[in-house]
Amino acid sequence: MALTREFFDGLKREVSEVAILNANDKACIRTMSGRERDAYDASINDGKNQNFDNMSARLVVRCLCDEQGELLFPDPATGAETIGEWPTSIVDPLFDACRDLNHMKRGAVEEAAKNSEPSPDDSSSTD
Repeated sequence: MALTREFFDGLKREVSEVAILNANDKACIRTMSGRERDAYDASINDGKNQNFDNMSARLVVRCLCDEQGELLFPDPATGAETIGEWPTSIVDPLFDACRDLNHMKRGAVEEAAKNSEPSPDDSSSTD
């Protein structure tokens, strides 16, 4: 049976709780839309340049939400600046959980960066 547009239109974002610091402190994160994921990917690599500055916060800001799934920081740029100042003991577990919830492979960003750099064996000269 083929899925219909009505099926996809009825999908809701998944919201998940993440333990922060200890089991009593929790935050909510949500899945990103395809557009949000593309915007995040483009913020890291625009095809010409790679930007790893504040990379963790730029992902977290697109996922951190309240219990109803509403983003806590609707403006990704200013929200990422705020989150980037938080301690890594808070940002790191959120970043890992956001990556997992959105099916982003661990190390994918680093692997993409490595694959885009010329290797020392690459040579443009011919004999």
